[in-house]
Amino acid sequence: MSPIRPINIHTKNEVLNLAEGSYYVNILGGWSIFSNGFSIKLLSEITKDQVDIKRAKWPVQDFDFGKRSKRYYEFVIKKKGNYILEFVNPTKLKVRGSNVAIFPPFSFFNKEKPNNELSITIVKKNG
Repeated sequence: MSPIRPINIHTKNEVLNLAEGSYYVNILGGWSIFSNGFSIKLLSEITKDQVDIKRAKWPVQDFDFGKRSKRYYEFVIKKKGNYILEFVNPTKLKVRGSNVAIFPPFSFFNKEKPNNELSITIVKKNG
C-alpha cells in the first residue's frame, strides 16, 4: 500500500484520479483525533455521484511521510475516474500527537497540532 501524497485539509476541490478498489483515508499529525464535525466528501467529476465514506473499522496507527498517521475513513471506488475531494468543517478537526492521556508536567509533549498544518493521505488497499 503506497499512500497518495499528503493533501492539506484546507485545500479546495482537489481532483484525484482513482482506480477501482478499496481505499483508506489516514489523518496525518497524530494518533489522537477529534473530528468535531469534520468529514470528507468524494464526488465523481462526471456524474457528481457521492462516494459512500465510512469510519474505518480498524483505526490503525502508522507513520506516513515521516508523520504520525491514523486510519480514519474508508471507501470503495466502483468505477475508475476523476473524483473531487471536498473537506467539510476542516477548522473543526483537532489532532494531538499521542492517544495516551498525559498529565502535567508532561502534557506539553502532547499539544494540539496547528489546524492549518493538518493533512490526509489516501491509501489503496492491497488485493
